Amino acid sequence: MDCPGARHGEKARGIAAARWCLIFAVALSFSTGASVSVAAEAGRKHAGNWAGYLTLPTGPLDIRVELDTTDGTAWQGAIDVPAQGVRGFKLKVTVAGSRVRFAMTGVPGDPTYTGTLSADGDKISGDYTQGGATFPFSLQRTTASGATAGPAIPAGVPGEGLPGHWLGVLKPTPNLALRVALEVGNMDPTQLEATLISIDQQNARMAASSVTLQEGLVRLEFRQPVAAFEGRLNGDGAELAGTWTQQNRRTPLTFKRQTKSAAPPRPQEPTKPYPYSEHEVTVENTADSVTLAGTLTVPRGSGPHPAAVLITGSGPQDRNQQVAGHRTFFVLADHLTRVGIAVLRCDDRGTGKSKGKFESALQSDFVADTLAAAAWLRARPEIDPRRVGLIGHSEGGMVAPRAAAKSPEIGFIVLLAAPGLPMEHIMIRPRVVTSRSPWE
Repeated sequence: MDCPGARHGEKARGIAAARWCLIFAVALSFSTGASVSVAAEAGRKHAGNWAGYLTLPTGPLDIRVELDTTDGTAWQGAIDVPAQGVRGFKLKVTVAGSRVRFAMTGVPGDPTYTGTLSADGDKISGDYTQGGATFPFSLQRTTASGATAGPAIPAGVPGEGLPGHWLGVLKPTPNLALRVALEVGNMDPTQLEATLISIDQQNARMAASSVTLQEGLVRLEFRQPVAAFEGRLNGDGAELAGTWTQQNRRTPLTFKRQTKSAAPPRPQEPTKPYPYSEHEVTVENTADSVTLAGTLTVPRGSGPHPAAVLITGSGPQDRNQQVAGHRTFFVLADHLTRVGIAVLRCDDRGTGKSKGKFESALQSDFVADTLAAAAWLRARPEIDPRRVGLIGHSEGGMVAPRAAAKSPEIGFIVLLAAPGLPMEHIMIRPRVVTSRSPWE
């Protein structure tokens, strides 16, 4: 996935493709010259449960708020932001007449909400301001409770072994409850693969670099970000209880086995059985002593087939180059293979199951990895060596022509969303960050 604001020309160093992120924040400072008696008289009308949304450029963000007072002057409150996994965050609340402001203290950026109670007492509307930007904010009175303790997880169903669908709630802070799905499958009878999906963070996916199961003890390791889960299956295989470790912080995490995946379906993603063969492979870049792990999909028939190497954009990417929850290279590889083109897609060096170090790699290193992948394809008996080409997206659209210039054996190149300006122009242009990695 391309990280907005990442440098072109080199893989963006130090970008953690999977770090926890609290995107939404509310903060407040407010003083009033209204008398206590006026505030008490009018302020009680603000008490209750509220539900509404903040209108952002990317769309509405749902929120729920509870406001409460004992005497109309001393206020307290809590807020939920379900899409962010925020549950029951305590608010600092100030009311004066029909005006109300509230804050999540300790949140950086000093965002501020200011609203006005409608004449009938059923609506609070106003402006949310953060970092110089202002967005409309609206709340409607509701009978339902606002802030909640967190999402409920269905009971686990008995099962054997680790493969299957799992669902849990991770609470890295007292007010942050994130639903996380764990999908475990078998690449072959002896090797397990696993993907962790943060449902409340735009369905962000993290592919495990290592999965082990020994006498009921499970260990999952992740490289981007550096994290791990250790747990143990219970007697009937319905629960997997353990600890999530990230950035030297240990958080309890219990998964419950589900009959189907809890992650929202992606209708554009292919499902098995595929009308082609799929192979888990490794590619050696002997010049740099780097082993790349990837997936090769080959059309039906004896061949030899034309083939393409998919090249990811900036930032540490796995072989599927996930963007906002969409596994773009997975979908692209499926389409190309169905129409007769074999496809090789690999995890970036130091990412997923590939070896090496991503942080210290230059674009020239990714050119070398690409050339190694193309040479590996040309040596395959089912591949036509004269028709092996490169398809690069974003920064991959810079890697592809650099690789082709070094190897006359490259049969073709395709550039997707590649830079259209010289590098010296790109580097000095202002950048606007419109979103962040959901795991950041």
